[in-house]
Amino acid sequence: MLRHDEFEKLVGVLLKRTGHRILSEPSRPGSRGPDFETLSPDGRHVVVEVKHLNWARGIGKSAILQLAGDLERYRQQYAGAEALLVLSEPLTSEAAQALAKATENTGIAVWDGNAVLSQIASQPDLQRVIQSSISSKEHLESKFEELMRDAPGRADELCEKLRGLACGRDTWREYERVCTEILTYVFTPDLAAPDIQSRSDDGLDIIDAVFPIRSNHAPWSLVRAEYRTRFVVAEFKNYCDAIGQAQVESIAQYLWRPAQRFFGLLVSRSAPSSNALAQRRRKWLDEEKCIVFLTDEDLCEMIQLKAAKGQPFDVIDLQLEDFFRSLTP
Repeated sequence: MLRHDEFEKLVGVLLKRTGHRILSEPSRPGSRGPDFETLSPDGRHVVVEVKHLNWARGIGKSAILQLAGDLERYRQQYAGAEALLVLSEPLTSEAAQALAKATENTGIAVWDGNAVLSQIASQPDLQRVIQSSISSKEHLESKFEELMRDAPGRADELCEKLRGLACGRDTWREYERVCTEILTYVFTPDLAAPDIQSRSDDGLDIIDAVFPIRSNHAPWSLVRAEYRTRFVVAEFKNYCDAIGQAQVESIAQYLWRPAQRFFGLLVSRSAPSSNALAQRRRKWLDEEKCIVFLTDEDLCEMIQLKAAKGQPFDVIDLQLEDFFRSLTP
């Protein structure tokens, strides 16, 4: 398995061999901006973003949408520029569909892991260099990682259990139980075991689940700092219709600064209504209460990312980024 910097160098070689003239190469780790800027064989300016992710099941939809958005903003800085997104792993079918929709008519091209491998296969000298860089230690580590990886059956079982539940009043308690199980699976050990059906201080209200944030590492350490919260409050709404303003107000009442609960996950079967979105906006602007909407589709994507050793928080992070980017006075 190539390291990130080695994969970037490999991409640089492939760019040159496909006729690109490289204008700028990757700078120090953590710096902002595209990884490469080139002139294509026909003389067009190209911005290139390289992502090296070791996810066994491919790259998830949320991460792809975020990458495509970043690359489009880089591209817009140069009139008439093209863009190229290079990925070390194959795209999942969901991610491929999302990417096709996100990049339609934008001038963004994609080399995923399969495309990169196809180019390498036609160049024996590159194959030899890559093979020689893989030590027996790295091979052993990859085997250990494979043994430690969650069995696919666990992730599939959780998603099927969720999708098999009918919406409505008769199954609301089972829906709460399954969703709590999913969030626990997805975010352990960053979030500790939740308090389930936790009663409010005055004893009048019951919160579906409250997860303590225990991680000292990103991304949850950033949530703890940025939103000044020690807990994540989760509410589950098994409605057949889209949730609305009342459901946002319901979770917002449990987000309370003195208790250091200021970050909420509002989970429902489908996308929220426009009234729910508007009320979420008001709660942030008036009280700085942060509420994230999660649907069945979002939960299943997070499950698959967890099983593939990816980052389930990407699903939340993409929504937060879109929310704050579009926020206006």
